[in-house]
Amino acid sequence: MDDRELTAALNETLTKIWNEYQSMDIITRKFGIPKDVIRQYVKFPRLPKLLQDNLNALHKNPKMATRLAVEAVDALDYVPDGKVKVKKVFDLAKKLGKAKKVSNFGYRKLKQAAEKNPNKSLKEIEKIAEKIQPPKKYKILFEDGTIEYETFSNGRIGAIKSYLRSKKLQAILNPKKAKKYKALARKLKQTAKERGGKSEDYLKEFLAMVSKKRN
Repeated sequence: MDDRELTAALNETLTKIWNEYQSMDIITRKFGIPKDVIRQYVKFPRLPKLLQDNLNALHKNPKMATRLAVEAVDALDYVPDGKVKVKKVFDLAKKLGKAKKVSNFGYRKLKQAAEKNPNKSLKEIEKIAEKIQPPKKYKILFEDGTIEYETFSNGRIGAIKSYLRSKKLQAILNPKKAKKYKALARKLKQTAKERGGKSEDYLKEFLAMVSKKRN
């Protein structure tokens, strides 16, 4: 069974379980299936009826509309009979769709603000999103005296730092990514040994060089 067949099988199985129990808490407690796995493989069936019936109001592409709806549900941690109202989820999904048409960064800001403040009103969430700044540009000084400014996400830097501090990667990474980070951490340690200082002192420099090679 290849990855595509396995994904289809998981989707079918988990959807059947969802249709029977309609609750992540019950499914997790009864079968031991993590909520993240349920979120990954059960999409449309998890949506409240208002969103299922009005996907065309979110995006002309049904697949993208479903994605926006699911992200709104998950960002606000919506559950039937919970504190978050369906109308709020629907309105957030529409706002996410509008934000995505303008810029991916604006879309990510709104989604992040909603995830961290699910109990606030949408107006408050939008104000919080407006204050979120783009990733910082780090000043990189190379040995030859040249200076460059590169942008690195905190997640990427943090993931590699975790390998510098521990044998086990703390971030959620697939094996392929983890292998790359581990290899880079090994190079950084070797560089620190040869040039002095700490491994983390050379992290941004290595990231800048990798970015430069890609460009």
